[in-house]
Amino acid sequence: KKVADSRPKVTETFFPNGTKVTETFFPNGNLRDKISYKSKIDGGKKDGLSESYYDNGQLEYKGNFKDGEEEGLWEFDFEDGEWSFTDCYNNGEVVDMSYCEK
Repeated sequence: KKVADSRPKVTETFFPNGTKVTETFFPNGNLRDKISYKSKIDGGKKDGLSESYYDNGQLEYKGNFKDGEEEGLWEFDFEDGEWSFTDCYNNGEVVDMSYCEK
């Protein structure tokens, strides 16, 4: 009896400046997450847009990282696609929304 491979498929795209984007997929083929990273020379930390999805394809959250920490506005949604809440981050910590309105 053949057992289905439940491991998520992962792709990595490397760019000439050394940065990369990883994409992880659910077994159904839908995108699970997409994360940008700095080059290894620059520390290889999460840096730039990060998105995560439910297995039905709806956005779960999206936001930016800077040097491995959440930065700026992050949007979180329910599995049915309805908006849930928004947070504002500075160096990985939730701060007042006025920081993100600059």
